Amino acid sequence: MFNLPSVLGFYDKMGNGLFSRSVKKEVSRNDLASDEFISKCCGEVSYNIGSDWLRWGIHLGLSDSDLDNIESDNKNCYEKADNVLKKWKHKNENRSWEQLKKELMDFSRFDIVNKIETKFGEISSSPNKNSNVSSKKDLLRMSDELKKYYLKFYGKISELQPLLKASVNVDLIQKFVDLCIVDAVNAQEERLVDAVFSVEREKFLEKQMRYTPIPYRDIFTKEKSTILISGIAGIGKTWLLRKCLFDWSNGLIWNNVELVFYLECRRLNQYPNISSINELLNVFYKDIVKDFKFSNHTALFIIDGLDEFKYFNELINPCLTCNYPIVNALEEIQKYKNVIAGRVYAIDQYQSISTEHSDKLTIQIMGFNENGINNY
Repeated sequence: MFNLPSVLGFYDKMGNGLFSRSVKKEVSRNDLASDEFISKCCGEVSYNIGSDWLRWGIHLGLSDSDLDNIESDNKNCYEKADNVLKKWKHKNENRSWEQLKKELMDFSRFDIVNKIETKFGEISSSPNKNSNVSSKKDLLRMSDELKKYYLKFYGKISELQPLLKASVNVDLIQKFVDLCIVDAVNAQEERLVDAVFSVEREKFLEKQMRYTPIPYRDIFTKEKSTILISGIAGIGKTWLLRKCLFDWSNGLIWNNVELVFYLECRRLNQYPNISSINELLNVFYKDIVKDFKFSNHTALFIIDGLDEFKYFNELINPCLTCNYPIVNALEEIQKYKNVIAGRVYAIDQYQSISTEHSDKLTIQIMGFNENGINNY
């Protein structure tokens, strides 16, 4: 364990000034690319990366031999993280704060970006720089708070325990079993109406073995503008969406998406007079969004239980006279990246109006795959 005061003192003696009281609060455009400013940023980054230095080095593309040398030549985590960035700087001639910032955001360390931008003040050179930086800070804050919220409140899910004849909360990550997810177009011939009997359900689960499953990673790490997920009742749609929230919060998927909002249609039904996304979010995420006006390039919406939306008929028939403003809010979501899940018939009908994005992916959950059945 390294001695923190000695590390801070070392930087003061070197004239870095990172931790001194005379830190320069205004950084000009030229300073953004200066070695002095980059050194200050790297010192701050290394201090915060700490024990995660190895994963950080892999992310920055350092070779195994470089990482081995850093491991053997340095005693504490701070020094290792610092040498990771020295290697990165050596390999990148056109290094700048914007480049380092991008790497941090791709690494899902928005907290470090926020700390640096707060510590060094304004770093933008645009005409509206004060408002731009303020908005960026709000964006980083919201992203961090959303992830903490999902990790805290969506880590468990209610599941019926037959022997107890009651529902209990079970751990999502420990209990999640890989599902058989297939291209919905290929599965179309085998689709059943929602009112399936138990015998039909058994046949349906047998038929899923005929299809070539799409790996989870291929679906959610390759970002699509729209993903439609269908499946019969109880097949695992909500479990899958909750896993997506967890994986985004842990930096495993959707690394270019800064804000993810999860909305359940059964709860949307309670607010028929909400007419816009901003109103919607200020109801369900009011302590996080705080009237923030976000860009459609940063947000992704997850809509769960489309078939439960009380005004579904009005949503899929735009020509009908609609007296429920909430329908307008759901239509507005089509302008953003979105993941929408529902029973088979609902997703089939919704596709007729879901034409905003050309890179749409429509998939169907067919139940557990063979390994999933054994694991369960």
